Amino acid sequence: MEWQDDEIDADEANGDAEDDQLPCPSCGRMIFDDSERCPHCGDWVMPLAAAASNRSTWVWWTALILAGVMLATWGLFG
Repeated sequence: MEWQDDEIDADEANGDAEDDQLPCPSCGRMIFDDSERCPHCGDWVMPLAAAASNRSTWVWWTALILAGVMLATWGLFG
């Protein structure tokens, strides 16, 4: 029975490694989430800084739209 416990632990360890993988945006094969290039197709993967920058732009646009709506509402009822 001892070997079965070791086998289960090995399977759990492999499962943790799979959690650190995402599909490549170009070819769809699994790559590590911190990869700069896909080892399968060779395409560059968007770095996290660029993704954060895109999210930051979205936040600014949302804030600008909300401010415009608030000013328009204040102008109508104020």
